[in-house]
Amino acid sequence: MGSAGQKSFIAVFTPNDNENYVSVTKSLVVTVEKAKPQVTPPATIEVTEGQSLSEITLPEGWTWKDGSVSVGSDGKITYTAIYTPSDTDNYQVIEMEITVSVAPAGLSGGEIAGVAVGSVAGAGGIGALVWFLIRRKKRTV
Repeated sequence: MGSAGQKSFIAVFTPNDNENYVSVTKSLVVTVEKAKPQVTPPATIEVTEGQSLSEITLPEGWTWKDGSVSVGSDGKITYTAIYTPSDTDNYQVIEMEITVSVAPAGLSGGEIAGVAVGSVAGAGGIGALVWFLIRRKKRTV
């Protein structure tokens, strides 16, 4: 049949018994629809909450239906993606639901260490200031 679309053919019936039957010629139009591609959606997409879908790279042929959408809070959330085959003359563009695992933003290990060091340093500075003020007050009495 070939590519998707309409094709015209001529069909000829030629009987074996020409004494009792006649030949018949007919014009036929056959429509070949685009095939639905057999694809597997991308698996194991993991992101951090607050990212937009446009920040998530998908395999070749895949795009997000609405890349401006934020992935929201942690958990597993489903979003619509579009698969565009390389041969759009013969295959349909399809939409599929893809599950995205969203992890909470939280602090990274480096950020936690910085907060801890900063807190200890800050607490140490405050402690030294309080000690200095108490000591100074005792001298003036």
